[in-house]
Amino acid sequence: MRSFKTFCFSFFCSLILLTACQNPEPFPEVPKKERALLHVLHAYAPQKIDLEITQYQQANTVADGLDFLESWPTAGYAALLVNPSEDSAANSQELAINILDHNSKDVLVPTPEFRLSEEFPTTLCIIDSFGSPMVVRTADDYSDEMEPGNGQIRFLNLSPSVLSVSLVAKNDSFAIENFNFLNYSEFEQIPQGRKTFYFVNDFTDERIDSIVNIDIRSRHTYSFFLVNDENRPIAGYEILDQ
Repeated sequence: MRSFKTFCFSFFCSLILLTACQNPEPFPEVPKKERALLHVLHAYAPQKIDLEITQYQQANTVADGLDFLESWPTAGYAALLVNPSEDSAANSQELAINILDHNSKDVLVPTPEFRLSEEFPTTLCIIDSFGSPMVVRTADDYSDEMEPGNGQIRFLNLSPSVLSVSLVAKNDSFAIENFNFLNYSEFEQIPQGRKTFYFVNDFTDERIDSIVNIDIRSRHTYSFFLVNDENRPIAGYEILDQ
């Protein structure tokens, strides 16, 4: 009798184990993450800024006292972990970018809701728009397949003081023409070498500003811009290589 009871007990234990193996309790799915690239340009002259990034409910100050025409990172992009969801609201719940006044630590200007994606890098520009700070976002769709001996350039018109501007290379046929305020070009390839660039008012042909004797290097990526410094348009550029 004891053998029969032992057999029955073993049989039912085996049956329970077999059932458990056939219907395992699923583990919660780990959300997929990807890395998205972000670059920030501070082009609002009146105030220094702090840049605060909140990720997974933890806030970190990544730039403290960023001055006019300084950027974060200094060159290239920061790689941030994001949810690959196409829903921008879902992304903003996990990652928030706050632009703060360096002195008061108050939010200087709200950052518009947008989705960071691994598909293309993103630049945020804090600019002067008719006396008030404004955030402009660009999609940096540069090419990884440049011709040998070529660099690539784009132009952003971030100055409200000039209706239409062209970027022209001195003694060269290269030009990025006719861009209004808040518009920017695609990346254009240009032969390497030392070059001078003029920023030209399209309506008056007046030379607004220039960048002199810059070394355009093979397979490097540059972003040229025109911004306002106390109602005066001035030119600048960044190197966007990672």
